[in-house]
Amino acid sequence: MKKYLAIFASLLAVLILAACNSEGSDEDEENEETSVEETTTSEENESEEEETEEIPEEESKKDDSESAGSDIEAVKEKALERYPDDVRIGEELEFERNDIAHDHVNQIVNSFKIVDEIDGVEPKNDHFIIVNMTIENLIDDFAYGLDFLKPVGYDDSTSTFQRESGELEEEFVDEGDGITTGNIIIDIEDSDYYRIKVNGGYIILFRDEATEE
Repeated sequence: MKKYLAIFASLLAVLILAACNSEGSDEDEENEETSVEETTTSEENESEEEETEEIPEEESKKDDSESAGSDIEAVKEKALERYPDDVRIGEELEFERNDIAHDHVNQIVNSFKIVDEIDGVEPKNDHFIIVNMTIENLIDDFAYGLDFLKPVGYDDSTSTFQRESGELEEEFVDEGDGITTGNIIIDIEDSDYYRIKVNGGYIILFRDEATEE
């Protein structure tokens, strides 16, 4: 009888040890799975943080661009409300007079540039603007020149600036049929927009309309 009890006790001990080992193995597997999940979650969080950090920079650039565009449009809107009769690039400014001479012309700004120097000559103010204009004689074939326009430049504070003469002055080119084209050069201060006064009115030029060098 004692012999059987001893055998039974031994079997019971073996079963208990086996059960303990099984529980320990399950716990180890659970711990490993938990560790893997935590590592994966940590990597995902880091990736999300990196993406989150990148988004504000992209949005900031977009916001800056939109803000700059909005500022330009606001400047234009305000200026055009202030000077509703001014013409724009490509539009005709008609002028007619009957006194000693009879003149009837269209004056058109084709384009303009903003430059820091011309042939090594630097401006006394912030820069030069080079305004390319065409004069179209509506009466006959007479070719008008630069002096006929009597141009004066204005910045957005209404300060006045005279056209360049001397070595920087350019003659208008006779293209035939009473049409001449040439450049007006004005040494002027930095400005959001410029106004050019010629016979008959004003032409308004905005910085973003300037052609590149």
